[in-house]
Amino acid sequence: MQSMQWRNTAQRGGGGEAGGDRACGGLCRRIDGTTVPPYRFGFGRFAHMKPAPHAAASSTHDAVAAAPRLAAVSHRRELVLGTALSALLLHAPLPAAAREVEVGQFLPPAPSHPGFVFFRATPKDTPALRAGNVQPYEFVLPPSWKQTRVANILSGNYCQPKCAEPWVEVKFEDDKQGKIQVVASPLIRLTNKPNATIEDIGSPEKLIASLGPFVTGNTFDSDELVDTKVEQIDGQTYYSYVLETPLALTGSHNLAKATAKGNTVVLFVASANDKQWSSSQKVLKTMVDSFQSKQVWIEHCAQLPIKGCSVHINEESRSSFTASKVSATLAFP
Repeated sequence: MQSMQWRNTAQRGGGGEAGGDRACGGLCRRIDGTTVPPYRFGFGRFAHMKPAPHAAASSTHDAVAAAPRLAAVSHRRELVLGTALSALLLHAPLPAAAREVEVGQFLPPAPSHPGFVFFRATPKDTPALRAGNVQPYEFVLPPSWKQTRVANILSGNYCQPKCAEPWVEVKFEDDKQGKIQVVASPLIRLTNKPNATIEDIGSPEKLIASLGPFVTGNTFDSDELVDTKVEQIDGQTYYSYVLETPLALTGSHNLAKATAKGNTVVLFVASANDKQWSSSQKVLKTMVDSFQSKQVWIEHCAQLPIKGCSVHINEESRSSFTASKVSATLAFP
């Protein structure tokens, strides 16, 4: 209100140093006799008023003097931010990628499957095996395949030993033939019965209805199920599946094999697109057929000669290690 009173006085030619000068060249005088520098009214309806010459000169000088300092500060900020970003990019984990080494260079041959090598999962391979949440499993695969890393969020590393959702154990692939993965699901997700067998969970159709999305990578439709098979291997029941999945993220052709052991259902999945399937379906089928989840025989066989463990060790396991190495391998926690 005082500002309006002052403005009206100025327009009426109020006395004092300001007089009738609407620009108030020096100090502006209010109606109560006090003075105010004009630059305090350089906004709103008083934006037309000019600051005193000495004030303008001082402001210009300060701005010119501050410019180099501001530029230096801005440059230092850019250097600091650039250095920090470079360090972050250099130390950030790289995307998961396939090993450069083919499995044939470090896995032993599979005598019962010429042209294949033998893989047996150990606690060194997965968090679930280290936690004792999954029984050891094994299968054969071509020596030209490469193992791919499993993302930490998919490996179950963050939730072992009490994961509520399925996780991926291991993955292998070949650009020309397809890919395989082992998926493990907590038994409690499928049944309330502890230590249930796969038969306790239900029929092959019921099991794949629950685990189908982990085969396809997205959704599962019962119409995509082409064939099922039930078989017994060393007293263990396995469900096998053939699926045609044109919309699956894993591939338009999928083979799967599942069994229940301990507190977990283990699912072996082989996938291929149309181009891969035409030349590799026999190879993928051999890999799926070879998959087994082994019994817990470590405590017993570690103290026996290798012949005493023949009931529990198949031909690949027995031929992959010498007698002295078998005891050490079986004793691995």
